[in-house]
Amino acid sequence: MTGFDTPRLRVESWSTLVSEAASRALFVEELTPLLTSKVLRHLPPSAQLAQTRDAVNQWIADRDDEVQMSTVRQRGSQKLLGLLFLAPMTEDDESNTLRIGYLFAENAWGNGYASELVAGLVAWLKPQGRPTKLIGGVAQENKASTRVLEKAGFEKTGVHAGSGEFIFVAWI
Repeated sequence: MTGFDTPRLRVESWSTLVSEAASRALFVEELTPLLTSKVLRHLPPSAQLAQTRDAVNQWIADRDDEVQMSTVRQRGSQKLLGLLFLAPMTEDDESNTLRIGYLFAENAWGNGYASELVAGLVAWLKPQGRPTKLIGGVAQENKASTRVLEKAGFEKTGVHAGSGEFIFVAWI
């Protein structure tokens, strides 16, 4: 993923930020205050962490090995607001399937950024001409993310047996 813009957001791969030691160190400093326990509470146990540089560095390495990660920044100021996770999945029907996830800094909550991000992702994927299945898992108590996905055209298709998450699907 290269990136896309929405009216208020700039989304781009974090690969250049985390590949070189100097830029990674700056990114760790920028990301650490964002990754609070409240922000991470709906992520799996493997994505929880202590608020130390070493823990954040390891968290970055783990995410970088698992999924395609992108930063979500405020256009203009370039302030880091959150992260977008895209995990390619293999499905029997050979469709292009991506599991999506996102998180935002606590001070960014309630401003419509998540809705704008997901709508922007959908708009960015549409003209690529390849049918894409997007899957989002949402903790049952996370009403805000449920609304975000529903507004973007996702439909609840069930509950994940292991995690108890609601599963939402959209075809683009």
